[in-house]
Amino acid sequence: RFKTPVSAEFLVPLPKLVFARRGLVADLALRRLDGAELRWKPAAGIYQLDARVGAFNPAGARPEDDAGVVVASRLALAIGALTLHLAFAEHVGPDGAGPTAPLPRDRQLDAALVWSDARWSAHVEGLWALDAGTAETPYALYAHLARRVGAWQPALGYDLLQRGTDDTLTHRVQAALNRELAGPALIATLAYGLTRADDTAHEGIVQLQATF
Repeated sequence: RFKTPVSAEFLVPLPKLVFARRGLVADLALRRLDGAELRWKPAAGIYQLDARVGAFNPAGARPEDDAGVVVASRLALAIGALTLHLAFAEHVGPDGAGPTAPLPRDRQLDAALVWSDARWSAHVEGLWALDAGTAETPYALYAHLARRVGAWQPALGYDLLQRGTDDTLTHRVQAALNRELAGPALIATLAYGLTRADDTAHEGIVQLQATF
């Protein structure tokens, strides 16, 4: 049993996120699905390739549902601190029954550039939900830049989400200040977010995260 997401942002473990919340790409991305995959991970010098292809049950599918399968492939090429990520997923087979009929976004393409070293963290990603059956093609964009200074890590991020159901675009700007209290095992976060869609929403987050 494996669980492989389409979005590169979903691959980042929770303790390594620079913000308390995941990006708005999470609202579009196919969630982690149970299934099986083949993986090839060769390396040569500073180059590291991670190629995966697999078949997965649609999220929420029951054995009695004729739900088809989600076929997904992902290619990540790391060149030193830079990683290029490309992924594609498609729901194939019967439309199914119940909550899985049909999947609202059954074909997805994701591309991302990620930089991560001892001081800098940068992430730029775009996810498109193709063949969604909506007037507009749903898509999401995510970007952040963070700088580590000793035990401190200030970060700034931006999200854009088009759900495709109307002309409303959701924008979100985030600012965060992370502080390592006991190395990466205990991190305190102070964050502010401004989200604008039909109206404007503000949120402040204070978080203490421990990793065991």
